[in-house]
Amino acid sequence: MEPREYAAMRRAEDDHWWYRGLRTILSSFLSRLSFRKREMALDIGCGTGGTLRNVDLAQDAIGLDASSRALGYCRRDGLRLLVRGSANLLPFRSGAVDVVTSLDVLCHRSILPRQVVAEVRRVLSDGGVFCLNLPAFNALQAHHDRYVGTVHRFTHGEVVRLITRAGMVVQRITYWNTVLFPLELAYRLADKCLLPERTRSEVALDHPLLDKLFLSIMRLEAALLRWVRLPIGLSVLTVARRKR
Repeated sequence: MEPREYAAMRRAEDDHWWYRGLRTILSSFLSRLSFRKREMALDIGCGTGGTLRNVDLAQDAIGLDASSRALGYCRRDGLRLLVRGSANLLPFRSGAVDVVTSLDVLCHRSILPRQVVAEVRRVLSDGGVFCLNLPAFNALQAHHDRYVGTVHRFTHGEVVRLITRAGMVVQRITYWNTVLFPLELAYRLADKCLLPERTRSEVALDHPLLDKLFLSIMRLEAALLRWVRLPIGLSVLTVARRKR
């Protein structure tokens, strides 16, 4: 990720509708799962700490990131359980973690997805939960992806294969950010073909009225996802377990 994007992320992640929508859906999924224990969580690619600050993952939650700049923002906000390291080789003993989250990380250029998922399985306790969010559909690649480090956007099928080949079981998988998909598809196609290239990502707070509207849509989707799986969307969210 471009270094200046961390500052933009920190300014936006507590209040921006997309971040809040993802955390709402993630929290809803976690609340409906049964856990043998939920003592230790690991957020892989924790960035500037939005998930650690705003989601109840476990009794203790560790943030891991390769960027000292990102971890610096976490420390400024009072987060202390932090590790600088690579997602490709997790510096934790086997079976040490009950919940692992990875939100829009496996899509980055420095990441080896199959190796990361194998490492996640290794560090998870028996019956431990893995929550994985990824951007969806390579057709949506645009200038924004370059600045946040995204080199691949995933489909439902790719994620299922990634999880099952590592020996874990998919419990829930769905696309989300579905209502806005047609609008975003049109915008991103125009962005690639017609609009001049920007010098930064789209990570920024929107107009308050738009933010309120889009957050309402995300909350509606979160409610729907309690009962149905959405067939298309801008992101794909997966909950998997390590077999006992």
